[in-house]
Amino acid sequence: MSIHVGITGIGHYAGEIVVSNDDISAIIETELKKKKLSLCGTDELTDEEKVAYLTSDDWQRQRTGIVRRRHTKESTAYLAIQAALNCLKYSLHLSQEYGFIVVANVLPSFLNAPHVAAETAKGIGILLRDKLGLKNCLVVDAGAACNSYGAALHIGYAFIKSGMFKCGLVIGADKMSACVDHSDRNFFPLMGDAGAAIELSRVTESNDSFPWQEKSFTAGIDTSGLYNIMTKVGGSAAPITQQILAGDVKNPLAPRLDKLWQDGKKVRKDVIYLLCGPAGDFSKSVIKGALDKAQLPLSAVNYIYPHQANLRINEDIEKRTIEAGFKGKFVNTISEYGNTTSAAVPMSLSMSWENGNINEGAIALLLHFGAGYTYSTILTRWTLYPLPI
Repeated sequence: MSIHVGITGIGHYAGEIVVSNDDISAIIETELKKKKLSLCGTDELTDEEKVAYLTSDDWQRQRTGIVRRRHTKESTAYLAIQAALNCLKYSLHLSQEYGFIVVANVLPSFLNAPHVAAETAKGIGILLRDKLGLKNCLVVDAGAACNSYGAALHIGYAFIKSGMFKCGLVIGADKMSACVDHSDRNFFPLMGDAGAAIELSRVTESNDSFPWQEKSFTAGIDTSGLYNIMTKVGGSAAPITQQILAGDVKNPLAPRLDKLWQDGKKVRKDVIYLLCGPAGDFSKSVIKGALDKAQLPLSAVNYIYPHQANLRINEDIEKRTIEAGFKGKFVNTISEYGNTTSAAVPMSLSMSWENGNINEGAIALLLHFGAGYTYSTILTRWTLYPLPI
């Protein structure tokens, strides 16, 4: 008998602190002055440094489309737990029924915990398991940069489709405000803190959220972008040293090497090419390949939920998909929440459902992409609530 998988619950949680563009500008200036005072003995910024390093509300809106974002004083695990609890409010299950929790994240609550072994006591998954009162539950971590949630949803689907489990949670959560240099205007303004959770269950055929079965899922990597988004030091290949932490007196305002960095212009160009193909040839795009696999025309898709990296990137992708025949809605939340990495796509989906903006039976394309460049697409037919069996 074929096993069918459905989305039977969803929820999200955004950081409790609303941070405006003016707030970001003030933080960046303060952090730059601290750097210069520490390395140069003065906190005075030259006119050239102000032009090169400072930012403003207009500067951020024009380049990113972001008006505000959410930060938290809590940990990544806290965001994940709150998202899971909000998902449970709408669930037909008790948390004790979950056979697995897959947690997608870029920055864990404790380094070397979930990425090395999910069983480590301080790992996000274990914290979740304890908080939710689960005892017999497999905990798995999925790390694939901003594509982490796409990878996690692949895993969760496979767990149920294989017959191993009847239901479980797939969670994406990140505290990205702690992952970047707060003096870096090219990255710090982008990042937000949030969590989102989707409950997957074994369901009847009529309530299958993935009626194309395995053809609902695609994934891949383009390693040409391997070093365009990265933390340059801090791993086994380049450990952190006291010299690195002290900064460079010759370039005192440069972003810290132990914080996340990107070549923004290159990333934007590469991602659009990868997802949409070369200009005028959508047939070579990741999106077209995903739809061909499921034997669906682009015009059949009602919603596209892209990763929320930068509104300008998403506007370019939307334009290209419309030119190729997309007639549905392109959903963005980055203006109010920033780039929440692992939480970005499921949070957008959760907000649509909570606000009544996605109809039962609608076809949605979840579009994940991140450093590496890693990517994944997931086609789903909206069926919440199906009845678990």
